[in-house]
Amino acid sequence: MAFSYHFIVAVLFICVKESICQLSNNKDELLNWCLNSKNHKYKPGKEDSLHEQCLPWKDYSCCTPEVSVDIHQTDMYNFTFDHCFRQIKRNMSNECRKYFNQNNCFYECEPHIGLWTKRKIASERFYRVPLCASDCNAWFRACKEDFTCAYNWPRDFKYSKGHNSCKTNANCTTFKNMYSSAREFCENVWDESWLYTPDSEPCMHIEFNGAVENPNKKTAEYYINLRLSSGQSSSFYVNLWLLGFLLVFVWNKNC
Repeated sequence: MAFSYHFIVAVLFICVKESICQLSNNKDELLNWCLNSKNHKYKPGKEDSLHEQCLPWKDYSCCTPEVSVDIHQTDMYNFTFDHCFRQIKRNMSNECRKYFNQNNCFYECEPHIGLWTKRKIASERFYRVPLCASDCNAWFRACKEDFTCAYNWPRDFKYSKGHNSCKTNANCTTFKNMYSSAREFCENVWDESWLYTPDSEPCMHIEFNGAVENPNKKTAEYYINLRLSSGQSSSFYVNLWLLGFLLVFVWNKNC
């Protein structure tokens, strides 16, 4: 019985940990996807205007004007970028903050994200989105002299009443000391939200010229077509079938 229990737990853990299958097989849905999260619109659409760095998304966006203002003027989700102030008496530089705000604009506003959307408890996130190396390199370059005390921000901070702070004995150090490269930074700071991708390959931009069509749409179309043509889109259902089969098998063995 103990073996069966631990076997079931192991299977469930693997399925949750490796739940990297897209949530839809429909190309149109995957190309027009707003995350199921606190501030996102139900469906993407046009906005009359968006604030500052979020402006390029105004023609087709998952964020509202109010959210775009909050990105620039508040601590979104009670998360502060100035978590090292107590130790070093310095806030994050404006240049570095600009890139984290740009990241937040992408997170809140980008509608072509369905292929990389994964479920988490009561909401959704994106996972291993192919971020253009040039965007990542510029982001790291802007932040490398700034300070942080956490390697993986969603996991390594102390959270109290929704606010992040450095854990006890977690010393603030520069980004360039915390991360050995731009790639390591981008792929880990937001818990594998990004996948460092050479500009020679289709990749997503966190900033672009809003006067032209969002270039991320073509990138998303490329990867969606690739995934659907390879037959990987059915993997979610295969995993469910296998899980059901294993659970029935274990149940019968113990009856």
